Amino acid sequence: MKWIWDTYGEGILDAKKVQPDRTVSWMNRVWEGGVDNIMTDFADKYPDPLTVSMKYSDAHVYSSVAPPFYGEKLKPELDKYPKVKTWMTLRNDGIFVYRWGDPDFVKQFLLHLPIEKTTGFDLGSDGYIWARECASLHPQSPRQLEVKKQWFQFMLWGKMGYDINTTSTYWTDEMDSKFPVVKQVGLTQVLYKAWQTSSMIFPLVTKFHWQDWDFEWAVEGCMNVKGGYRDIDDFISSTTMDSSGLVDVHDYVSDIINHKKPSGTTPDEVSKTLHEFAETCESAVTTLTSKLSPINNQELNETITDIAAMGFVGRYYADKISAAVQLYLYDMTKNSTAKSQAVNLLESAAKSWEGYAASSTSQYRPQLLARTRTLDWNGLLTNVKNDI
Repeated sequence: MKWIWDTYGEGILDAKKVQPDRTVSWMNRVWEGGVDNIMTDFADKYPDPLTVSMKYSDAHVYSSVAPPFYGEKLKPELDKYPKVKTWMTLRNDGIFVYRWGDPDFVKQFLLHLPIEKTTGFDLGSDGYIWARECASLHPQSPRQLEVKKQWFQFMLWGKMGYDINTTSTYWTDEMDSKFPVVKQVGLTQVLYKAWQTSSMIFPLVTKFHWQDWDFEWAVEGCMNVKGGYRDIDDFISSTTMDSSGLVDVHDYVSDIINHKKPSGTTPDEVSKTLHEFAETCESAVTTLTSKLSPINNQELNETITDIAAMGFVGRYYADKISAAVQLYLYDMTKNSTAKSQAVNLLESAAKSWEGYAASSTSQYRPQLLARTRTLDWNGLLTNVKNDI
């Protein structure tokens, strides 16, 4: 921080000698800096407004609506400086391809912000540029802007950041305006519910298979940069997100063996919920495609296909999580029934991945991601089958 002061702080002071009425607000990230160092080496000498910033959900904003990291990492330091507030950096380093939109998630997330210490929030990615999409097999010319493709996602944060009481009617009206054919057949609520439910899948999986940083976890491909595909053993050994209320595989199997009541939501309950989400997606896709066929609106067709894909991958993760329980139960007890169940579940998971790959590759090409490398659904199928 001393170098920062000598370089930027002194430079701003020099500029203010020439323009004394000019206000230069300063925002300093706390990552590898620390509030105490910022205050001692910079803020105490800085004449204008100063705030800090932190990664509020680490690298995965689409996980918990109440991430624990502010309380664990920043609050103890920030409480020493009552006048200093923080920007909350909301990093989406997990969902890049599929159209996301869950109004209830965004509302609850914003309501959980420590508002008395929050200046505002900034939303984005560390390893992805939200410029023009680059994965579509049926691109517009020029390629569609990401803010157009992901209009629901970005509008949710922008609108609800100013009006937390925005109702579902606002969003269904937006869908009616964008997809009038859906309104004409009376299926706006079906589309809305399916879109919202499909968007619940990745956050739940990410909370369960928690990895803090962008290079450690890409939920769209079940992979990370170091080991590539996250296999069944990784799902057995990984822990859940702190304060998520979810029980990991190791603890759950230990509870089963020792006839103890689990302390939170179990892996099997997570699996059941994911299956329920997938069922909602599948039912809606069937209804929408049958009532709207043929779908002549490209964006509507691609949105419905995204929902179908997320339904398939929800089934995949549901079966994989249950398989992890059964395989670890077999490891601990040598119960052959548990082993057979694990194999059956992994075979079912592979079939769901095939559906996921088919839906995804009908409209997207493989994509090179900056942090976790190549997202190739068909290429990853080999790894999926190797789990069996």
